[in-house]
Amino acid sequence: MSGRFKYLFSPLKIRNVILKNRIVFLPHLTLYATEDGLPSERHAYYFAERAKGGAALIVMEVQAVSPEGKGFPAVHAYDRRAVEGWRKIADMVHQYDAKIFGQIHHWGNLSWGALTWLPTLSASPIPDMLIREIPKEMDVEEIKAVSRRFAEAARNLKDGGFDGVEISSFNHVGIHRVFNSPYYNRRTDEYGGSLENRLRFGIETIEAVREAVGEDFVVGVRL
Repeated sequence: MSGRFKYLFSPLKIRNVILKNRIVFLPHLTLYATEDGLPSERHAYYFAERAKGGAALIVMEVQAVSPEGKGFPAVHAYDRRAVEGWRKIADMVHQYDAKIFGQIHHWGNLSWGALTWLPTLSASPIPDMLIREIPKEMDVEEIKAVSRRFAEAARNLKDGGFDGVEISSFNHVGIHRVFNSPYYNRRTDEYGGSLENRLRFGIETIEAVREAVGEDFVVGVRL
């Protein structure tokens, strides 16, 4: 089989991480988090089995960077208590010569106020077409604070033994996508208007994450 799929089974280097092949187990919601929003033993065995099956890279599901940024019950990447659980997950995955990345996320105007009991944040007070909650327009300090939250969450994952982090809020759900969108972003300050301004929050977040984890740690963005 390796002859027929020589590239699939060939190594791949991502920054300083070398994957033994190009099989990636992509993230999906498991609902395995504890009631306190911590990684569980079930997480560890679940991902270890995927590594045992031959995947070279495991990407763990989205994890919230702040209390108001949750969209469903999931792991709280902002909680330092999660580090211990991540270490167990990473250790079990590494036993099978596989690597593991974690996704960090803020749901923005898709955050569920009934779950968080906190204001839903967004670029402008434009509700998402699904959730329909009227979000609070973030002020500049709140924007800076969320970027710091992403950086802290990434550092927590690194301390938990993960090999990389993926910022997962630029795609169809997430706080950065509403800033990027001219429909959801009606701002008139430095975070709205031109494409350069609308992308500013996302770029600042990426830079904050990179500064927090250093140059050798893998940082990716899900688009």
